[in-house]
Amino acid sequence: MHTPTHQVTDIEHDYKHFSSSPRPSSYTSTPSGIQGQPLEVTVVGCTNLKKTEWISRQDPYVCVEYANTKFRTRTCTDGHKNPTFQDKFVFSLIEGLQELSVNVWSSNTLSNDDFIGSGRVQLQKVLSQGYDDTAWTLQSKSGRFAGEVRLLLHYANLNSVKSGGHFVLEENMQEVDCPCVTPEVVLKASGHVHKFTDPMVKDEKTGTCYLADLLLKDFCKEKLEKDLSLTAEKAAELKHVLAILDDLSSEQLGAKLKEYGINASDTKNPLSDPYPFNLMFQTSIGPSGLSPGYMRPETAQGIFVNFKDLYYYNGNKLPFAAAQIGQAVRNEFGGEAKS
Repeated sequence: MHTPTHQVTDIEHDYKHFSSSPRPSSYTSTPSGIQGQPLEVTVVGCTNLKKTEWISRQDPYVCVEYANTKFRTRTCTDGHKNPTFQDKFVFSLIEGLQELSVNVWSSNTLSNDDFIGSGRVQLQKVLSQGYDDTAWTLQSKSGRFAGEVRLLLHYANLNSVKSGGHFVLEENMQEVDCPCVTPEVVLKASGHVHKFTDPMVKDEKTGTCYLADLLLKDFCKEKLEKDLSLTAEKAAELKHVLAILDDLSSEQLGAKLKEYGINASDTKNPLSDPYPFNLMFQTSIGPSGLSPGYMRPETAQGIFVNFKDLYYYNGNKLPFAAAQIGQAVRNEFGGEAKS
């Protein structure tokens, strides 16, 4: 009986869904320095397998081989010609070796396992782009079509610097990299359109902008540190203001600025009432310009929007962890009260 090395895990895949693409023969530019790097191979399933059993049912399994390392999926006893496995394996890459071999067998209990078909899996695309989601053709011993096997390949080294790929791999996390431009409807649902703001005030004569909360914070700190004439009661009041500063509304901030006589720090000119300043860069999507969007101010929305895909790639099971890589853009002050 055929007995390749057996290792079975649940499906985990670190990218959002990508549609199947043609064979990556054109992807000839591959990175160097892959020696010893991990390559994740998830055997999703097979379709249209050649029938080897005419009386009893067919119980297929898949063997994946890379150099001298072999893994075997579990035996699917209810898949027949279209089995689903969702088993993930990790191979250590070897410099110059950019091909996997796949063999599909049907398990027998009383005789040798029946060979269904085999195929060659090229690694150029996954090594150059970090992922590959493709169904690969299987051939029988006579060279005839014997079905297809779908593999999800993930090479995390391309993103290891910017995405913390070590944690994605070690913690079995899902990973997505989504567009930076986000439709307004998404950011309305998350509250960013209406609430992702800073309280701003302007010098009424020069138009210079200041952050209202930082002006109040700086005033309270300076008083507490330098004003030796402060009473214990006044000091306690200023400390209380600092403690609740983040919870003050624009109206409350404006009232405090007026109460303490706080003016523009450079010119000492009076300040306007605080108003909300949205920290997102707005843009338009599409040629008509009628679909508003924003540069995303944080990366979490990609996980929420693509939750269905992440759930699918986790075998339709909960719980799972997800990581979003990429950039976020904010139109905010660097650390001073003035702009």
